Amino acid sequence: MRSIKNNYVFVLVAVCVLLTAFVGAFPDCIGENPFISERVLQTPTQSIFSDKFNYFVTDASQNITVTDKDNRFLYNIKGNNAKTTFDSIDSIDAAGDTVYVIEKEMGQTVDLAERMRVLRFTDSGRHREVLYDIDTMTSDGEQVIYLDGLRIIDGTAYFNELDPDGIRIYKCAEDGCHKVQFIPLEDASDIVYVSSISDDLVAVAAMMNGDIYTYPNGDPKKIYDAGKNATDDYFSIICNITCTKDTIYCCDIGLRRVFALDISGGEPEIVVQPGEYNISEPTEFGENALYTWMNASGGVVSVMASEYSIEDEDYTYIVAAKTEDGKTIYCGTTIGTAPTRRALNLAVWAALIVLAAIAIYAIIQVVIMMFKARSAVGGAQLFIFVTAVLITVLVTSYISRMYNERLINENARTLTNIAELVDREIDKDLLKKIDSPDAYFSDELDTVDGIIRGIVKSNDNNDTNIYTTLYTVHNDIISEIYTIEHEHGIMYPQAGIYSGSYEESLAESGESDMFVAEELAEGSYTYTFKPMYDDSGKLVAFAEVGTNFDRFVNENNAMYKRIVLTAAMAVIIAMLMLAELMNTATAAVLRHHARTSRLQIPAEVIRPVAFMIFFTANITTAFLPVYGMSLWTDRVPIPKEIAAALPLSAELVVSAISALVSGSLIKRTGIRSMCAAGAVAYVVGNLLSAFAPNLWVLICANSICGIGGGMLIISVNTWIATLSSEEKQNKGFMHYNAAYLAGMNCGTVIGSMIRDMYGIKAAYFMAAISAVVIILFALWLLGRGGTVKTEKKESGSMRSLLTPRVVRYFALLIIPYLVCASFLSYYFPVVADRNALSAAELSTAFLLSGVILIYMGPALGEPVVAKLGTRKAMLLASFIYAAALVYPIIEPGVVSCYVVIALFAVADCFGLAAQSVYFISLPEVKAVGESRALAVNSTIESIVTAAGSVIFGAALMLGERLGIAVICIVFSILLLLYFVFERMASKRGGNDR
Repeated sequence: MRSIKNNYVFVLVAVCVLLTAFVGAFPDCIGENPFISERVLQTPTQSIFSDKFNYFVTDASQNITVTDKDNRFLYNIKGNNAKTTFDSIDSIDAAGDTVYVIEKEMGQTVDLAERMRVLRFTDSGRHREVLYDIDTMTSDGEQVIYLDGLRIIDGTAYFNELDPDGIRIYKCAEDGCHKVQFIPLEDASDIVYVSSISDDLVAVAAMMNGDIYTYPNGDPKKIYDAGKNATDDYFSIICNITCTKDTIYCCDIGLRRVFALDISGGEPEIVVQPGEYNISEPTEFGENALYTWMNASGGVVSVMASEYSIEDEDYTYIVAAKTEDGKTIYCGTTIGTAPTRRALNLAVWAALIVLAAIAIYAIIQVVIMMFKARSAVGGAQLFIFVTAVLITVLVTSYISRMYNERLINENARTLTNIAELVDREIDKDLLKKIDSPDAYFSDELDTVDGIIRGIVKSNDNNDTNIYTTLYTVHNDIISEIYTIEHEHGIMYPQAGIYSGSYEESLAESGESDMFVAEELAEGSYTYTFKPMYDDSGKLVAFAEVGTNFDRFVNENNAMYKRIVLTAAMAVIIAMLMLAELMNTATAAVLRHHARTSRLQIPAEVIRPVAFMIFFTANITTAFLPVYGMSLWTDRVPIPKEIAAALPLSAELVVSAISALVSGSLIKRTGIRSMCAAGAVAYVVGNLLSAFAPNLWVLICANSICGIGGGMLIISVNTWIATLSSEEKQNKGFMHYNAAYLAGMNCGTVIGSMIRDMYGIKAAYFMAAISAVVIILFALWLLGRGGTVKTEKKESGSMRSLLTPRVVRYFALLIIPYLVCASFLSYYFPVVADRNALSAAELSTAFLLSGVILIYMGPALGEPVVAKLGTRKAMLLASFIYAAALVYPIIEPGVVSCYVVIALFAVADCFGLAAQSVYFISLPEVKAVGESRALAVNSTIESIVTAAGSVIFGAALMLGERLGIAVICIVFSILLLLYFVFERMASKRGGNDR
């Protein structure tokens, strides 16, 4: 107990890490009420009832809900890690707890997929593999490739790929997906609606007109003629098929039934009757629910039923499942919650409560330390800073919301205009001829398609996110006869009947109507609905012109987020730049006074020079790894992830060497000359980087910048060392550190913004111009400097520095710490680029780190070190570093990266100071001499920081989760070894030489 009390900070950090890791492993439990035993499936679209689990595709095809055999909720499967959900699930199959999914990555064009991929989920959905990934669209925005017919046969997944040449059957193996069969079929991706695969690997295809073909030995055989099976009620339209060993199960959306068909042909056998799962009592055929999807596996047939209520003007979606012997085992959208899930929910909520209590305690302690550490002026500056950022965020958000309303209204006007043009330009006699599923292959449909595409893609309405659909009324059923994406065939029915419907009243009024955010099974849409009449005033069709409202809102929200982030960062940077401008003015006044009074130049004048040095050095920091990766080619004999780290690593290594060399030359060249030479090297390096034709030139250019960086750093440090008293030197280093933080933040953010708006070359030009300002500042503000003092020769040699204690300090603590610091400079920019983050979002991470260091550093650094001691404070910082890396292991992504960066910055607030104090206090350092020991320390820091980027590049090759896990494990082991060896050395009396 006494040990825990003495190390309660470590215990609290460990508890926080364990609890947050636990909560992060089950994020979907956070919003759940642990006391509710039932839940409703939201907008279900597919379902599978397997031998162990049941799977429901819900939330407009963006989530998979998994239950046990008793339909009690167990967990959710999320898709794309970057987006946290699936873009759109096209088909799914499962065997045990292994789930295969075909996912569509939706593009700008509504309901068309830019990419499709086959995913496999194992370990209760936690492990995700991409088995197959393909671009599906041509350069002119036409989707020509479809993945379909996903099936698990004898434990192996198969699927079809439809393209203009035919049908390809793929098999999913451990080493990827391989083609096992090809069926030539001209325009297969255009004429085949859905497809499947039999147990004997025979391809089965339902055409756009409802006909079904099999392809034994690759030869077509029609086994179902949709035209002959049409009734007086409606056409036979097949919207989904699933194969078992010798049977094809077909979902007939036209005749509102599910039937079974022998794979060799024959008469259909009805499996699910029309109206079998209606909620209301239908009085005529059109009131029967539509069966929009069906699955048959494990002796169970499951269907999705869509029913429309005229009274409520709303859709009801029902999941139903029945066994082969006709017994219904599920009907509805309500499921229970498994006892294990309820217990897990309770545990997560308990963890959240404990975390909230710890967070409140920590915030109170930090605030107390900040008030104790800061002067009234510092507190006022912090208050002004926070107030300015909050006001900016609130005002920007308000303006963005007002702008959002204007965008919505403008979008509505555009949709209405297109609907008017469609009504005016299309010959109504053409529409009357599109009256059966076979019309999908007619010239009339091609003519209508050309007219509508010309309108939608005209110069005035060039928005690929706009869709157009035409409907007609047949046998009192509203039927889709055209859609610009050709997603369905012709005469695709809608739920409900026309008589007494909203559409009928709209047709009688002759007016069009606008729906801003209409909720449908496929998502939320904004659209104009307009009746179309012939010359005699008879209703011919309805035109629906719309856009996906969810996507519209998401795009707008992303834009607003960028605006708010940019505005907030602009305010922060403006305040920092204003502060540095005031410091420059103060330095100029002090410099002038010192010159006229023939006094030594005060320490304050170093701040503008140091600020410009760090500002220039960090302009390209945020995007340098990404720029290096973009210049990589197959000719570079190094993996891309590692090669991209070389420019930054080369700059750091060369900078360390340059600093060592410059230290011996500065007495002969003078401080101002050395500073000017370093700035010239920065100019040359940045200009060369701007025009780098390949990665090798970029590495050379950054090496030149490294030469300049070493010269500049040694110049300002030497200038501070020449000040006449220790008090002035301390003041100089205080301004130097403040300039470093301000320059790093301003340079990173401004450089990223310039790159985002004007390109990479513009950012490098900005860096070159800033380097010229360094020359001007050095010549203007710095005098010739004092005489570099010759230190008293210490008795110890450099070899005496290499004791077990010092080696442990570097090998087990400092080197891993510095390697992990490359998370921000290399790993995060690469992850941000993979997730398509904007410059504002990328810069936020650097700014977050800088603001924490600027405003929390002085408040946390001294109190933590004073309370814990230098060694414990140093160990705590390393412990936080290791703990922070747990988050991207549990949930890789941008959010986890932000958490890591924030925790790293908090650890640096006291960790860096503790490391410096501890190192200087070592007897070995005192024996060798502080300056010589610090030179060794600085060189090691530069080399290790350079290697850190390469190490993270290698980690990326292993994958985001596994790579970070390896670094975290190694770091934790080294930290544990350091702790153990230090305890052993303490027990031996500290004599560890």
